[in-house]
Amino acid sequence: MPTDQADIGGKTFRVGIVGSYGGLNLGDEAILHSIITQLRAEESVAITVFSRNPEDTLARHRVEKAVPVRNMTKDEVLPEIECLDLLIVGGGILFDAAAYDIPLRSLIPQRVEHMLVAGRCISGTHEAHSSYRVMSVSMATGQAAGVCAAASAKLGKTPRDVPFAEVQRELVRQGADIRQPALVG
Repeated sequence: MPTDQADIGGKTFRVGIVGSYGGLNLGDEAILHSIITQLRAEESVAITVFSRNPEDTLARHRVEKAVPVRNMTKDEVLPEIECLDLLIVGGGILFDAAAYDIPLRSLIPQRVEHMLVAGRCISGTHEAHSSYRVMSVSMATGQAAGVCAAASAKLGKTPRDVPFAEVQRELVRQGADIRQPALVG
């Protein structure tokens, strides 16, 4: 591959990279770092990263642009993609057409009291497991289980008896992305 701009007609290629980036998973950040390093070694590129946390991505990877894709509609994201010469899907998936919440009851075993589960062992269908087994969702269910456990201890109730709205309120206070804020009150 040509490595100097004169060999490629002086064109800077506009490359977008999408994945689960923005500091939540160091494995995904390592994938992004490798992609960026290889691209910069081979071509003159202007890199746009579709990120959960654009500030983290800009600081960590020193790319030209980071797009806050989680805060955008599909109609807002499309022009960002259309101006690119190349889009790379690099690690994890960040474009989710149908985001979803995980009900608190998925973290509470049916026939066991005083127990919460998180991560890959929560209750769900085989199909659902294929999406909630990823690290970012495991981290979110861990956070929710921790909040529920703290509320359980504070209120002197079993996790099953903790009002879900109380758990949601605390998760929102901590900055969690709750897609049904009307339930929070």
